[in-house]
Amino acid sequence: MRLGGEIMSVFISGLHYYGFALAIAAYIMRSQWFKRAGEQSLELALKRIKGIHILLHVALLLSLLTGFYRLFAGTDKAVAFYMKQGIFHGKLGLVFLIIFIELVCVFKAASWAKKGYVQNSKMQAKTFKIMHMISSHLYAIIPFIAAAVSRGMGL
Repeated sequence: MRLGGEIMSVFISGLHYYGFALAIAAYIMRSQWFKRAGEQSLELALKRIKGIHILLHVALLLSLLTGFYRLFAGTDKAVAFYMKQGIFHGKLGLVFLIIFIELVCVFKAASWAKKGYVQNSKMQAKTFKIMHMISSHLYAIIPFIAAAVSRGMGL
């Protein structure tokens, strides 16, 4: 790999890790808003965390796109190295599960906003908090799986 390629590889890897850091910060901020707002005020919580959701989804997208770039551009290791690892496929499965959970959260929040947050707001808040908890805990596991993948575990 020539110097320009190495610099690009470092840049893309840095963006990838930066996306992880931003997502973790957004998850922590979202947790804090839920604690502050409490179950009695779903409307307040959802209005306040809209910006946090944008940050979280940009961070997740940044991590996903740079991860796929690193995979298919071969900036670190060849595609074959990753494709023969079962643990890598497990990691991708977790990533797509997190994306699915986040999309469900987004559509539920939009649906609740249209309804005026009135119907079953305590149950909705609890459901939203549980989905957030599942998503954030799954996301916290990914760096450990990534470390195992990069070391060739699961070959």
